[in-house]
Amino acid sequence: NHTSQEREFQYESLYKHLADAYASMSAYSDAFIETLPVCEAKYLEKKKIKEELFGPMDPVPFDVYYHIYSSTGIDIDGRKELAKRLVPIMEGSISRFIQFAKLIPGFKELPPKDQITLLKTARYDCWLLAAHRAVNIEKLIYTNMGGCTMDIKDMMQLDGEDFVLTFFKLSGIIKKMNISHTESAVLQAISMMSADRCSLEQPETVEQCQLTLVDALKHYLMKHRSDDPLRFPKLLQLLTDLRYGERAKSHQDKIIAGLGAGEVDFPPLLM
Repeated sequence: NHTSQEREFQYESLYKHLADAYASMSAYSDAFIETLPVCEAKYLEKKKIKEELFGPMDPVPFDVYYHIYSSTGIDIDGRKELAKRLVPIMEGSISRFIQFAKLIPGFKELPPKDQITLLKTARYDCWLLAAHRAVNIEKLIYTNMGGCTMDIKDMMQLDGEDFVLTFFKLSGIIKKMNISHTESAVLQAISMMSADRCSLEQPETVEQCQLTLVDALKHYLMKHRSDDPLRFPKLLQLLTDLRYGERAKSHQDKIIAGLGAGEVDFPPLLM
């Protein structure tokens, strides 16, 4: 009937709008992904030369680094300098993240406090839904949006073992699901508008926005992924698996403390 057609048009317009916004703002574009083989090859060659000269080197445990740095001020493995170099990349990523959030229907109309809370709560799972494209699971390396390639040991200097292992595990899961740009965009929007993860001034409004996004995802799957009837529950399970923002936040707090409070100017959204 007429109402059903209007609803279908609404859902189709919504997921196309989000997909277009994501495509124009994502740092992990198809063009960027095409550069990865060169970035990875250069990194692996430098790593090979380094290991031939010095042998394999395991990352210094966080507590050992923190003890040495707090006692002497010596950045023994360069992780503080690495963090400083990553700050502009983080700022660029967060800027794109915020721009995308503002294009989610209903987000800009929320109280500023709710907007900030939702951004902080969803930042890591939304980042993973985009960043997994730049992960090489076989070699356990990741190239950030600045073109800096790191292996699992490099990443553990900054983020801790549990966080990094979870990052590669979830990236592998997402890659196997072969998620489309549209699915990634809508999933990020659903994650962003999650009223059950944090304390909000207008939780009902956020919940209603999320329900509309979920319906749009269902419509997209029925139209474009009808060959996989379990696709919808699989994607919802993925969102559940990605919910580790609080654990990631605790890692970030430790990183900031370990690198010296006030010495690395991390973006406010990470604090």
